[in-house]
Amino acid sequence: MRMTVKTYASFEMLLELDTEDADEAEREALEWIGENAGELTEENVEIIQVPAPGGTEPRALKIGDRVTAPLDGGREPGTVVSLFPLDRDGPEAFVRFDSGALRALILDALELSG
Repeated sequence: MRMTVKTYASFEMLLELDTEDADEAEREALEWIGENAGELTEENVEIIQVPAPGGTEPRALKIGDRVTAPLDGGREPGTVVSLFPLDRDGPEAFVRFDSGALRALILDALELSG
């Protein structure tokens, strides 16, 4: 049986909008994305892969992924809540640990959980 391989891409952006109304902000954001989508090129898209459990191939990291990461001298489980691809030390992820702690960590410190 042949295994189907899927590749996913996701992106996150922060837009400052001139409204406090959530519905209007959503419309403005979608309009901005539609007008500027053509500006995305291979120069400003980065694929980030992290080790996966059980010896499987590394895969791209995304918001919502469960990971283990260093915390207080050990490795603890948590969830990726945000990605920052442009940090001076390389790409970072904000991880909300199950204990409630929130940390920004370089991606090399993360391992995908099962």
